[in-house]
Amino acid sequence: MAGSQINQANLVIRNPEIILDSVDACIYTKDPKGRYTFANKRVCELFQASLQDILGKTDRDFLDVEKGSRIESSDELVLMHGQRVEGRDTEVVASTSGAARTYWTVKVPLYATDGSIEGLCGVSTDITEREALRKRFNQEHELLTLVLDNVAAHIYMKDHAGRYLYANPPVTALFQRPLSSILGLTDLEIFGEEIAAQLTLVDARVLVDKERFKVNETVEVVKGDKHYFVSTKVPVEREGLPTSLIGFSTEITELVLIHESVVFRSRILEMMASGKPIDAILLAVVTGIETLHPDMVCSILLLEDGGKQLGQCVAPSLPDFYNAAINGIEVQLGNGSCGTAAFTGERVIVSDILTHPYWERFKELAARAGLAACWSQPIYSSTHKMLGTFAMYHRRIHTPDERDITLIEEAAQLVGIALEKNMVDVQVRNFAFYDSLTQLANRRLLSDRLTMALATGQRSGQHGAVMVLDLDNFKPLNDEHGHEAGDLLLIEVAQRLKASVREVDTVARIGGDEFVVVVNNLGLDADTAQQQAMNIAQTLRLSVAGPYALALQPEHRADTLLVEHRCTASIGVTLFQDGKVGQDEILKRADLAMYRAKDAGRNTICFSDNTTGLT
Repeated sequence: MAGSQINQANLVIRNPEIILDSVDACIYTKDPKGRYTFANKRVCELFQASLQDILGKTDRDFLDVEKGSRIESSDELVLMHGQRVEGRDTEVVASTSGAARTYWTVKVPLYATDGSIEGLCGVSTDITEREALRKRFNQEHELLTLVLDNVAAHIYMKDHAGRYLYANPPVTALFQRPLSSILGLTDLEIFGEEIAAQLTLVDARVLVDKERFKVNETVEVVKGDKHYFVSTKVPVEREGLPTSLIGFSTEITELVLIHESVVFRSRILEMMASGKPIDAILLAVVTGIETLHPDMVCSILLLEDGGKQLGQCVAPSLPDFYNAAINGIEVQLGNGSCGTAAFTGERVIVSDILTHPYWERFKELAARAGLAACWSQPIYSSTHKMLGTFAMYHRRIHTPDERDITLIEEAAQLVGIALEKNMVDVQVRNFAFYDSLTQLANRRLLSDRLTMALATGQRSGQHGAVMVLDLDNFKPLNDEHGHEAGDLLLIEVAQRLKASVREVDTVARIGGDEFVVVVNNLGLDADTAQQQAMNIAQTLRLSVAGPYALALQPEHRADTLLVEHRCTASIGVTLFQDGKVGQDEILKRADLAMYRAKDAGRNTICFSDNTTGLT
């Protein structure tokens, strides 16, 4: 081991605070009076105070009276009673910054050799972002509930004893009771003995056989007012045992259409809930409606180019030449049914394409495709943002009735929910796995990719490489021109790094001005792999070293300030092959090699000792 490495290792051993400072959580100890006896770097950052200013102080010195008292109360349970305390501390606020954060805190007593409590140790993990994700999940759940509450079918859920757990508005209207008075009741209490016996017999079969069951049912809430249904009941299982059932009931007068519509909508909602790809969901919506209504041909067009045109066509039953012609159609008045609907934001009904002025430019195309009528409904998000259009075509002149209008509205609404949920899912994924500034992989995604790379190398026997890059003169740019300039530089560096490697390689930003690149399949021979890694690292170094022109917009200036900057990178490289070395060790070796590159004069490349022995 090189001398600098030994010194660093000894420094960590002699100073365990270095390790605690690197942990992404607040770690601290207090004496029996609640005074801080130790605080790591995260605590100092939270209170915006130095360690010397924190030691000997209590939480009341940094937080308001209410929050300080709450924390002291939990401290007393540990210090006075020796209890372990675990829970959520909400809105912990630094006295100077005023930034509210939420923490999950664990506190345990510290015992002296004689068994007495001499203090406590606490670990507080910042869960602010996780709480935000939880709230977003609840919002999605409310959105799905909204859909279930607005479908035309009677939807309900019962437990294993037949007690109602959920009933949507059509059910409450049928029972002529508010939902609050239905929950917990059984069919016996609602309908009486005769009808309840019929219903509970079917429910029992569903729960015992653990299979979907379809049956004709008759109910009579008010004497003489009978309702006839075709009901589908589905068991809900937990750990292999049926615990409840979900029922979907449709009026017998609308037997085929309404029943199949419920099944269709349920399938789409299930696809959404199970995280199916958005393309598959949109295709399922189109083909599902066409199956229910064989006389219709459906299409979905999504807004593109900032809302100026419609593209991303989902219309499997339309001819390819037709889809190609309308893909990219401009959003403007008179541009067919869809272009006009997207322009006006309102439903457009064209019962006869041949004679309607909106179709003057496209009537020959429509005739060639065998289309005679087209209705188009705008697709909106829950915030009324337009996302695209849902169209229903007919092969003969056709004017919609009330049922058709309801169908196209519900189809557009369903697509809107699917698209909005997909956008939320993408945002959540980006937040979890990608750096918000550069859109490169973050530490979590880097860890996943490196795990896959190690497994690939172990199977194939080929070498891979991990490269740690640190910008050499980043701080002076920030100091002179501010963080806006630094952010622009990091974004440009990220783009250059991505452009310098293959699509299958991984480029990550792991903090500040430090980047990691993972490359695979460098060859079976170590010397060949080393040379390939050197070539890639050299390409990265030269790419970063090119001049930068950063366009700033200072607050005190109306025009753009163009800042020219030169930036280089120190790069540490380590090879891996057989998977025997873990990813933490690999990253550590590459990081140490990067620091050796810094010490060697910067703007250079160093390999770790364990791969090439080069310095």
